[in-house]
Amino acid sequence: MSLIRPSGGLYWHWRAFRSRTQWLPFSREIGHWLESFRPSCAGLLLVGPSGGWSMAGEWLASFRHIAMIDPDPAAELMFKLRHYKKLRYVTHQWERGRFEDWLPGKLLQYPDHAILFCNVLGQLRYERPDYEQVLARLPSQLKGRYWASYHDCLSSEGQTFDPSLKAYNSHARMDETDLKRLKLGGVWTDHGTQGLFNSQHVVRYIPWWFSKTRLHWVQAGSVTPADQGG
Repeated sequence: MSLIRPSGGLYWHWRAFRSRTQWLPFSREIGHWLESFRPSCAGLLLVGPSGGWSMAGEWLASFRHIAMIDPDPAAELMFKLRHYKKLRYVTHQWERGRFEDWLPGKLLQYPDHAILFCNVLGQLRYERPDYEQVLARLPSQLKGRYWASYHDCLSSEGQTFDPSLKAYNSHARMDETDLKRLKLGGVWTDHGTQGLFNSQHVVRYIPWWFSKTRLHWVQAGSVTPADQGG
């Protein structure tokens, strides 16, 4: 796996470290949202955790075992540097690779683990041409499991920085009506992730000012076996 990738690698870690203060409101929102995801599972499987830049060590430490998969060769070192103190009493293991190669078979190795996709699913559009098919299969591949994801759903360049934008909850997909209500114009990229949750799930839309002119809306949601009839 390369240290330089379309949506990761060394450049990403440098960018995340440099931007950690600017991204703090986003990280705090993710932290608050994760506090509401408390599955009755002994373990946690982190998919694409990278350096764990947007996750709180206190929440991670609430699990007895954490397994992680990421294609980035630098991710394990960065994650350990950031979360070592909080996770020193938590058993954890790393595997380098792409989660698409794990599903669904390898999940059987972790039957008592909840699954968290860490801001990774929205990047598939940049990594593989069949991203829509991969995302469409995902809910059925995870049937019967506790799982959650936070991921890019819409993004836009050329925005005017507005720190007053707030996160909000909704049962519906974010669309042009929402953007108009929020007084956001411009051209928006759809990351293809909004079909992961249906209308029975409450999802949270979180603004992430990636830079002073680049805004991402991140969708965060969780699913339980009961939600799936499992």
